[in-house]
Amino acid sequence: PLHSIELEDLEDFRFLFWSGSLDDPSMLLHNTREKCELDPFYFHSAMVMTRDKQTMFCCTDKGRFRVTEYVAPQGANCWSKVKPLPSAYNDETETLLQLKLDKSETVLMGTTANGFIV
Repeated sequence: PLHSIELEDLEDFRFLFWSGSLDDPSMLLHNTREKCELDPFYFHSAMVMTRDKQTMFCCTDKGRFRVTEYVAPQGANCWSKVKPLPSAYNDETETLLQLKLDKSETVLMGTTANGFIV
């Protein structure tokens, strides 16, 4: 099912799909920029983008809640992996619920089932 729509204008928009099941955190992002559609991007649990929508942080490792950075500069047609971020020792069991960037986009904070990770 459709989880959310983010519409900047008729040429720049994002559709986020979710499995619809609390037992299946799989998500799918469809992203269009300047009439260029990026390849569908699969991830799970949580995701956040920078304001310019060219950098994304999300979980892509199956069975783990490790956050990885991806980029898709203007003109790109897919998201490219930059690097996995340092993770907690228990990233297989510490369920990640959401990700947020601070206003300066220098601090990434994750909300987990047991608290917060910065």
